[in-house]
Amino acid sequence: MGNQELRSQKGDFLLLSSIKNVDTRTIKRGYLAFLSLLFFPPFSSFPNSYAPQETFQQPALQYEVSITLKLIQVFVADKQGRPITDLKKVDFEVYDNGILKTVTEFEKHFLPLAGKRPIQAELAEPKETALPPAAKTPKLNRKFFFILDVEKNDLQGFAQSKKAAFDFMDTQVQPSDEIGILSYQARRGLVIHEYLTTDHKRARRAIEKLSGVPGTGIGGVPTEPGEEEGPGILAALPASPNAELEELAMLRRNYVRIMTELAKMLRYIPGYKNIILFSAGFARSVLVGESGLRRDYEDMSKEFGASSSPVYTINTLGARSNILSADARGDVSLQNLAALSGGKYFEDVAQAEKIMSGIQSATNNYYVLGYSIDEKWDGKFHEIRVKVRREGCVISTQNGYYSPKPFTEFSDFEKQLHLMDLTLNENAQFEDPTELPLCGLPCSSESGTYLVLMVQLPWDALNEVMQAPAEVVSMVIDQDFKVVESKGGYIQVPDVSKKRVVYYDLISLKPGAYNCVMVLRNMKTGKAARARGAVFIPQPATSGLTLDLPLLLIPSIDKDVAYFRLAKQGRNAPDKPANSLQDFFPFLSNRLVPVIDKIPKGTRQVLAIARSMVLNIPDARIEVFASLRQAPGEEEISLSPSLLKSNRQGKVDVLLLELSFPELKPGDYTLTLVAKDAKSGARTEARRRIRLT
Repeated sequence: MGNQELRSQKGDFLLLSSIKNVDTRTIKRGYLAFLSLLFFPPFSSFPNSYAPQETFQQPALQYEVSITLKLIQVFVADKQGRPITDLKKVDFEVYDNGILKTVTEFEKHFLPLAGKRPIQAELAEPKETALPPAAKTPKLNRKFFFILDVEKNDLQGFAQSKKAAFDFMDTQVQPSDEIGILSYQARRGLVIHEYLTTDHKRARRAIEKLSGVPGTGIGGVPTEPGEEEGPGILAALPASPNAELEELAMLRRNYVRIMTELAKMLRYIPGYKNIILFSAGFARSVLVGESGLRRDYEDMSKEFGASSSPVYTINTLGARSNILSADARGDVSLQNLAALSGGKYFEDVAQAEKIMSGIQSATNNYYVLGYSIDEKWDGKFHEIRVKVRREGCVISTQNGYYSPKPFTEFSDFEKQLHLMDLTLNENAQFEDPTELPLCGLPCSSESGTYLVLMVQLPWDALNEVMQAPAEVVSMVIDQDFKVVESKGGYIQVPDVSKKRVVYYDLISLKPGAYNCVMVLRNMKTGKAARARGAVFIPQPATSGLTLDLPLLLIPSIDKDVAYFRLAKQGRNAPDKPANSLQDFFPFLSNRLVPVIDKIPKGTRQVLAIARSMVLNIPDARIEVFASLRQAPGEEEISLSPSLLKSNRQGKVDVLLLELSFPELKPGDYTLTLVAKDAKSGARTEARRRIRLT
């Protein structure tokens, strides 16, 4: 099998790569990637044997039929194309595989056409629903995937594509819209720079950072400007050796294959997925003349339509393509893709206002209809037909949907997409994971700054997830949304029937703010759990006192505690990596449970392991104080810590403190530890949020 990298150079996610051999020396960062086989660069912290060494043999899994609510988006207009906004639930008939369904849920979404100002809110809110307000059915948000085709483009078109995307983001996108940013380059494949998100600032920054050298000629048009045309104009294709022509043909086929895989992937995301594709398209002579390419291209276009993913194609050459012959232009290919997928073609990327209003009018007025189905896990296609009991209505809706299928029937591509969805998407589309709290503790040492991540795995909630084969993946993402650390592998879960299980990770990180995520996934069923959180690692001090956030512990009365992690260290591990939590917290034992986020009601004694350094303070005599405060302005509760043990690790003093808690009412509290030098008056503190249940 060929190599296709799972992550790109800058923290982006490659869905599929076009090249069968990847030179890992050109890759500068370690990220997740997709291929027929998983491939990881040498510095990546994923184990080289990430895939299991044995094939798991099992009988076919049995899935019971379940009653599920199916939501669909419906666009209704009159014969002049104007939206019809006054329909009610009783006006609709929905047929699922020819069977008339009872519409139980109903919402309206109608937005104004925007000019040069952002739209603040939807004009109409749903007034009809079969559910009480407290259990109101969540609406289907609009979803947009911006795809910038770097290959079939030129420098001017690439710049204009980014500008048009900015204009749409700034003036048309609604707060509830979900945005994804992708790009395509022949030698990198399809790259996800930002997955579906409602954080539009992040999506905009992803567009800002898009880069690449446009063009390889895979569209059938050349990539270098001719002398007579000047910069930015595509010249005539020069004669090439057969080997080069064969490579270009291979790249064209790869593009169609990858885009077809993307279309199939979109089946599993509910509702309409609007694809905004910036491209110069395939030259007509290539599309018609190359054996099988036209058929595959049309099949790809239809696959987008079957996945309820209309493609709005935007010609990035626009009027500049008029200097080319009709056979060299890509407008026909873009027109066909838009028509066969149910989208719309825009002939010039420079006509931003026309593009914005055209896409907005096609996507901003819709109804959401919901009905119950007997969902079977068979992966079969269900045809949907919608009728309106009113004359003169033109209806557009998804052609149908695919039932879910057992995880064992997922392709490698689908399994990796499933993982990406769990890792990146706040509202995961494929799976409803069990959410777990994550504890992140920065730790300072003489050799640098580190991060300790911990999550407790409750057996009652994760019984199915933790059955073998179980996989764990952890990621750390910086403020620029780059993945700076990633680990993953199959794990042997300890005997949780007699133990409390805590999974942890130790990571060497530079100071800064990070988002962290851990995903635990059963590789037979796809059932998953994840823990997410934000951490901040401060700059190391050069003098004075330092005090890290404490590790809080409470005694385990009924079970031992099993701490475990992947054996392989990450690429940021130090030359002499810490082997376990005991290297940072030497007073741990299997009878102490770490406080991830909650302290049980009635707890009176809490242990704290705190790490402190005294830098350039002669004859220091350190005193430690502790207090609790429930809210700003409320009375501070002194805890009078007792020092039970201490341990010197170079310049680091590790302290074991006992904190006596008074009887407290449940709620969120801030625990403050203060270290103070009685002689010099130097002082530092560490604050940690906890919750008393």
